[in-house]
Amino acid sequence: MLRIIVAAVATFLFVGLLPAAPAHAGDIERMQGEWVISAIQVAGQTAQAPQQTRIAFSGNVAISKTGDQEVQRSQVQVNDRVTPRQIDIVPMTPGAKKMIGIYEFLDEGTLVICAAQGDAARPKEIQTTEGDGAVILYLQPARQ
Repeated sequence: MLRIIVAAVATFLFVGLLPAAPAHAGDIERMQGEWVISAIQVAGQTAQAPQQTRIAFSGNVAISKTGDQEVQRSQVQVNDRVTPRQIDIVPMTPGAKKMIGIYEFLDEGTLVICAAQGDAARPKEIQTTEGDGAVILYLQPARQ
């Protein structure tokens, strides 16, 4: 009996010493690299995407750029174990508001993020309506 307990404790300690797998490695890995904003929707209306605006994901950091100018740097957390998949975007700039949202990958490689800013609730589906505070970004992989 004592051997079983010792073996269980040793296994527990050994497993505890192993490096943890990166959280949400699947989707955060798919997001890595540079993306171009191809379309935006706000309040249910399609808006013109800002020209030359790109978002580069590196690890759990997203860097927004217009041309060569860095606009914003944010921490990104994803939860790909729930449906719909969730994303939290926390700006590193003091005073900037956190965005909480959902995302999906479309078959043709498009990353779609629907997020609300500030105190607005996390969207439950990828859509925007008048006054909901949500924005939808359609991102395409940048061509190198």
